[in-house]
Formats: sequence, C-alpha cells, structure tokens
Amino acid sequence: MGLLNRKEGGHAAAIADEKDVSPSPYNHVDDPATERRITRKLDFHILPWIFALWLLAFIDRSNVRLLTPDAKPALMVFQIGNAKIDGLTTDLKLTGNKYNIALTVFYILYILIDIPSNWLLKIVGGGKYLPFLALAWGIVGTCMGAVKSYGGLIVCRMLLGACEGGMFGGIILYLSMYYRRHNLMFRLGIFYCAAPLSGAFGGLLATGLAEINYGGYKSWPWIFFVEGAMTVLVAIAAFFFLPDTPGKAKFLTEEEQWYITHVLREDLGGATSENKVDDEKFSWSAVRMALLNINTIGLSVNFFLILIPIYSYSLFLPSIISGLGYKRITAQLFTVPPNFLAFLMVLIASWTSDRIKMRGPLIAVGLVLAAIGYILQLASHTSGAKYVGTFFVAMGMFPCSPLVLAWLSNNLAPHYVKATGLGFQVAFGNCGAFVATFSYLSTDAPKYTKGHAINLGAIGLSLILTLSMMAYQKAENAARASGKRDARLNEGKGELGFRHPSFKHHKSKNPHKVIKHPSNAPTAATSKSATKAQSKPPIIPFDPATDRILLIGEGDFSFARSLIDHHAVCDLTATCFDSESVLLEKYAPQASEHISHLVEEGTIVLYDVDATKLDKHKALAKSARFDKVLFNFPHIGGKSKDVNRQVRSNQALLVGFFSSAKTLLAPGGTVVVTLFEGEPYTLWNVKDLARHSGYDLQRSMKFEAAMYPEYRHARTLGNIEGGGGWKGEDREARTYVFEVREEKKTGWDDMRHPDRGGGGGKGKRKRDEGSDSESEGNG
Repeated sequence: MGLLNRKEGGHAAAIADEKDVSPSPYNHVDDPATERRITRKLDFHILPWIFALWLLAFIDRSNVRLLTPDAKPALMVFQIGNAKIDGLTTDLKLTGNKYNIALTVFYILYILIDIPSNWLLKIVGGGKYLPFLALAWGIVGTCMGAVKSYGGLIVCRMLLGACEGGMFGGIILYLSMYYRRHNLMFRLGIFYCAAPLSGAFGGLLATGLAEINYGGYKSWPWIFFVEGAMTVLVAIAAFFFLPDTPGKAKFLTEEEQWYITHVLREDLGGATSENKVDDEKFSWSAVRMALLNINTIGLSVNFFLILIPIYSYSLFLPSIISGLGYKRITAQLFTVPPNFLAFLMVLIASWTSDRIKMRGPLIAVGLVLAAIGYILQLASHTSGAKYVGTFFVAMGMFPCSPLVLAWLSNNLAPHYVKATGLGFQVAFGNCGAFVATFSYLSTDAPKYTKGHAINLGAIGLSLILTLSMMAYQKAENAARASGKRDARLNEGKGELGFRHPSFKHHKSKNPHKVIKHPSNAPTAATSKSATKAQSKPPIIPFDPATDRILLIGEGDFSFARSLIDHHAVCDLTATCFDSESVLLEKYAPQASEHISHLVEEGTIVLYDVDATKLDKHKALAKSARFDKVLFNFPHIGGKSKDVNRQVRSNQALLVGFFSSAKTLLAPGGTVVVTLFEGEPYTLWNVKDLARHSGYDLQRSMKFEAAMYPEYRHARTLGNIEGGGGWKGEDREARTYVFEVREEKKTGWDDMRHPDRGGGGGKGKRKRDEGSDSESEGNG
C-alpha cells in the first residue's frame, strides 16, 4: 500500500491512501443531544433489571429477621430478619447467640468472593454474570424454606453469601462501564434505593406470606419459597436483556456503540491507552495499583464505618421498634415509613451529587443527620422521640453508602484497577456486618445503649475521614493541575491509570474537562471558572525579547502574525509543510495577507518544510540555532476510523519531529508542543514519546488562546466552503515544554526493540475503532 505525504495545518506525516480513509462519527463525541439519547436508552434497558435484581437481593438477605412469634427484640437480616419475627428462632431452636451467628456466617464467603468476582465480571460478561449470581442465590434462598435444623440454616446462609457476594460490587462496576463519572451517581442511587425500599416493601410482603399455612409448611418457610422463586424468574429473564459491554449492546446502533465507547474513554483523562473496555487485559500490576493507594484504603475504611450503622439499622429496626412496645405485625408496619423516607433521600442525594459533581460534602451532611438520630435514641425517654430518631438515621445513613462507593469508582481507572478496588472496598466494608450483628443483643433490650453508642462512634470517625479525603483530593488535583505530577510520565512502568497527571479526582466540580463543541454557548459554570482562571497571570513559553523562535507547521500564519504584532517577537522564523501555491489556495485570502505582513516585519517565511526532516532542510541547517522550536497542534490529517493507525502515525510524526529538532536547538534551548486535551490526543502519550526521544519535561501549562489575538486555528484541508465550522482556538489545550536530556543516546531506538514498548513496537496495544472526524491544524 502506498504512502502519501499528508499534513495537519502544515504538519508532515504519512498515512494510508485515500481509499482507506472514511468518514468518522467522532464529530458526535461532544454532541449533548446524542449523549442524552444514548443515556436514555441505557437507563431504559439496563436500570430496571439492575434495580429488580438488587431489590430481590436485599429482600432475600433480610428475611431471616421475621422469625420470632413473640415480641422479644430480635436480630435480623431482612428475609432472615423478617423470618425471625415470624417464628424461625423458635422452630429451629436458635437459643443464645445462634441467631447472631447465623447472620454472621453469611458475610464470610460474601466478603471473600468480592474481588475475584469483579475480575470475572468482564471475562464472563456482565450481562450473563449478574443474572447467574441472582439465579444461584434464588435457588439457595428457596431451599432455605425447607431447613429443619440449625446446621442446615448455617450451610444455607454461607451458600447464600457466596452467591450474593459478587452482586453489589459487580453492579457498581457494571454501571461504571456505561456512564460517565458525573452521570454515575444517580444511576447508583436508583439501584441502591432498592435497599431501603425492600425494608418497606419486604416487611409488608413477609407479613402477608407468614400467614400462609399450606403443604405442611407454616409461616416463615413460605417467605423463602415465594421470594426465592421470584428471584429465579427475574434472573432468567435478565439473561436475555442485559448486555455485556457498551460495544455489545444490541439496543444501540453501531454509531451509538462507537460514541459511548469513546466518550467513556475520554472521561478517564488518559488513565488507559485501550480504546474500549473489551480490550483491557488482567494484570497483577493493576491489582497492586488498586490496593496500594490512599483512595482505596481511605474510602474502604470509610465504607466500613458507614456500613456499621446501616447494617445495624437494617438488621435490627423491627427489634428496636418491638422494644418500644410494638408487637409483631404492628412492629413490621412501623418499619415502613422510615425506610420509605430513606428511599426518597437516596434518590434526592444521588441526583444532587451528579448535578453538583461532588460526593464528600453530601456524605458529611448525611452523617450529621444520622448522628442526630442516634443521639435521640440515647437521650430520649419517650417512644415517639425514639421513633423519630429512626427517621433521621434512615435518611442520613442510606445515601452515604452509594455516595462513598461512587466516590471510589470515580477515582479508579482503568477497568481492572477499578474492579479490584471496588471489590476490596465492598469486602472490607462488609466487615462492618460483624460489628453490627453483635451490637444489638437481646440482653441490651429495650434501650440498646451499647449498640447506639457504637453506631454514633462509627459515624463520628466516618465524618473525620470524609473531610480528610476531601482535603487530600483537593490538594492532589491542584498538584496535577500545576504539573507537579508530570514526572510520573517518565517512570516507564506501563499504564499510569488513575495516577496519570491528566486524571482528576472526582470530588469537586469539573473533575475532568471534556472537550466541548465550540458552537455551544458558554455556560455559567464555564464563565465562573474562566473568571477564576483570569486571576492567575497566563504563561507564554518564550521570551519575545531574547529568544530566537522557530515555528513548525503553520497553517494560515495567523499565529506567527500574532507573535509579531502582539508580543513583539524580535527573531522569528515561521514554516509550513505546504508549497507556497498550495498554501495560498487553501487559506485564501487571509494567508496571503498574513505572510505579506510577516515579510514586511522581517520574519523569515519558509515553505515545504517537513517537520520530521528539519535537520535536512538546507535553509534551517545553515541558520543559527534556535532557543525555542514551537510545534502547535501537530496532526497527520485525514478522516480514518482506525484509531490504531491514526495514533501510530501521529506518534511517528512527533518522534520524527523530536529527533530532527535537536540539531536546530541552541544550548539550553527547548522544544514546545501544544495539543488539544482529551481523546484522541491523550492516546499519543506525547510525554512518553519525548522521554524516549531523549527529552525531559521541563514544565506544562494551559494553552491560553486569548494570549494570541487574531490567531485562528486552521484546518488541514483549508478554509471551509461558505465559512463556519468549529474554532479550534476555543478548545481546551495544553502546552508542554521539553529540554534535551544530557546523554549521548536517546531512548527511541529502545522503543523499537521487540522486548520493549513504544511507538512501533509490540508493546503498543491495538485499537480497532474510532478516530477524530475533523483534521485540525494550528494557525
């Protein structure tokens, strides 16, 4: 296949023949209407099934609480909790702490299976794996109705924990494969609100089922029979409707599949080099990255502290209400209002969290509300006040759980790092169940002072940890924005994941800026951030008075003119890839005007300059060395769907430029490259390319287009007929300043070695779809 010399705004490169170049849907990446349409489809086809599975999981898990025929304070976990109130403890002779032990053994395998289960989710396929788990626990739950002994109950509880263990973390991981980070929380809230809803609905359902006396089974077994059978039926149906990954969702068109894959890829801010989650492979380095970081450890401990009062509440609420003087059915019915309030608060908090793009502050508010509830439990002497306290606990604690889970999910990448971190968080957090199940003992009835005090202490520690994590992530985001973490790009240890300097922690507004279409009017949020940015003096990467500057790859020369007219650059050479005749035709009439002005001001203008062969250009080779060599928005041009080819070609362009520019630099001179932020430009790994080419990153800063008046970003293919089109200068971009490393041999030859990664070696992973739709050049 022949190769043609192409260029991007005057930038030299090589790509395949035109017959291989086809239009790309990439121009839809920043289309809000397209994103809303796809999001609605995802919501309609995925969320109902996820909600149903989690609702049934929580109902199944809680039915053991129903099983005491008397009004003694009981320990429970919905099916088991509901079953306790309706006779299970009497029929199975669960004396002493046997009931508590039956509750506790559920969590042993439940906790141990969390991490490996998350690894399996992508391997098996989330659309198959989650329904399989539900089917398995539905069968086990049904069998619990036939239990005749304490030993049988223990075995069934352990099996139920093994089957349900992967569901919670699996659902969070599964949803994170379909939604942007700032859209995830509300979806997690929708599925998670099934937990408090099950507390309301499950109690009513169990109360009715416990009245059945048929076939030799009376009361509590029918709770397990009916609810277990419901789970089996829903799980079988879910097999046929849940997709495995966005790229395999049959309810999305091919273009919509492409769109959501690339939007999610862009949302990670350079955390992975893979084009889509299907391409990511398991590695132990991802496991280490997930477990050995402050976010995973801090937010897992926080989840543990949050789950202690949540599990205590869910397991012992009917018993607490019974301790207030209400019996059996009345106690069950009194659990409905606080649980329903919790259901509403989860939805409200989740929606608000995504709107303001913050997690930590809402967790802090919830913890304060819950603390008020437990203070009422401890300080009040009337049943009414204590009952009011249960409302505060419910509306405060239940939103905290999905918020802290989304907080960690938003801050881990890529897939297997997130899978491991979430698995660990769920596993470690659920250890809180061991504390919860032994916090409310029958010997402490009816005040349960010890249990309330334990929960209040856990809430206080959680509040301190929440505020600490907010402070840490704020400081880390500031460090990344200032370039203090750019040195990580020189580590040479594979993918950086969430440690990548471009990846911003999701704890505050705009955790990762996504490219916006310039036709969109500025929002109030962007105007506010722009005002804040203006308070800091912008940085230009050169000294107009003393630096001898070389511009590579100019398009219509508007950038060069801006340097002369508005920065009074004293010594400037401006070059382009096109011949003079081609350039004047493509950018008529502005190019001719700019060039004439530059020549009048004494600027050297050169045509036919290949960015990869600067050292072979006669005029440049004979000229004095340059203090600054600027290459703005390098790009090979073209409209290919093959991201892999586009990335490799652009990397080859940059490597050729880095290599040839060395011979033109004066001692202490620097190379300056400016790129758009976001995909596909993050795939190029410009800092790694520079490092392997013998450069070190000196600094990086935001590219301030406003600092270059009259500069207009030019397309490779020339002016758009009839005018219009997007303005590249309105897009977010970043400038990187590189200095030559003091060593004789560069690292680029090593990148080509078959045992090492790099631009052309086998270390570069394959990407099989997508590209940028519009070729952009500089001005």
